[in-house]
Order: sequence, then C-alpha cells, then structure tokens
Amino acid sequence: MIWAMGRLHWANAPRRPTSRRAVRRLVMVLGALGLAGCSGSSTYAGSAPTAANMSIVDLRGKAAGSSEPEVTVTVRDNEFDPPGIRIDPGVTVKWHNEGRTIHNIERADPKQVFGTGPAPFGADELATGASFSYRFATPGVYRYYCTLHGSPQQGMIGEIVVGNVAVPAQP
Repeated sequence: MIWAMGRLHWANAPRRPTSRRAVRRLVMVLGALGLAGCSGSSTYAGSAPTAANMSIVDLRGKAAGSSEPEVTVTVRDNEFDPPGIRIDPGVTVKWHNEGRTIHNIERADPKQVFGTGPAPFGADELATGASFSYRFATPGVYRYYCTLHGSPQQGMIGEIVVGNVAVPAQP
C-alpha cells in the first residue's frame, strides 16, 4: 500500500483474474439483451414483410360512409396496418400516420398508373398525425411502399387490391 494525498492506494496489488465462465455469462447476457432490443411489433414474426408473404385483408362491403366509402390503413413505424387490403372499386383509402417518424407513400412500380384522380398517387411527407387519401376507381393490384423505411419488394410495403382481380405472385 502507498499513502498518497491522504488516501491509501493499492499499488502493484495482485488482481483477481477474471474467469472464463464469468466472461461467457456476460457475453450471453449482453447478447440476449441485444436480441430483445431488436424485436418489434411487426405482423411478420422473424422476417421483414415482403410482397411474397403479405396477407390480404378483405374489406369489400365494409367501407364506412355511404356517399364516399372509406377504409383506413394505419401507418406505424416500419409497417402499414394492415399491409394488404382488398376493396370495392370507388372506395377511398386513407393512410393515417400514428408512428413517431415521418413516412412517405410511393408507387412500388413508378410506371404503373393508379387511376385518373384529381391528384397523383403518393405522399411525399406524412408527418405524425397527418393523413393522405386516395380513391381507387379502377380494378387492379396497386403496390406501394415507404421509401424511407423499405424498398418496393420488402420492408415497409403495402398492397391495395381493387375488385375481384387475381393477385399475381411476386418473386
């Protein structure tokens, strides 16, 4: 021991060696905490949503409103809920952002025409609490995504099926 500045200090005192078992335990605990922190509330357990594993919720005949029927897709952080819906022609889909971050909504295929409405399809910036609506008049399959949190094939993607059309398989 050495007396310095009014305190005792252990100088060159033997250190207790760290056991391999203690190090292994620490690594396992930190790994488990890391995995727990990565889990989210995604509808797709174990993987990010893809066009190939998306289920379609049939909302035909269930739209609210008589003169202008409407259904809502909730925008959350990293997901659309529900991600895929089937609606009747003439129904308006309203996307409402309940997430903590800004999102956007873009066509998965920029060449696909999403009907002939007064405004083009898409929302450049959908802040928390904001909404975007679009009326789908023409039967077809319309795929969309958030460019900030996905790609046209996976991540934050969605699909609107209008009418009784078949849904083609995705690669």
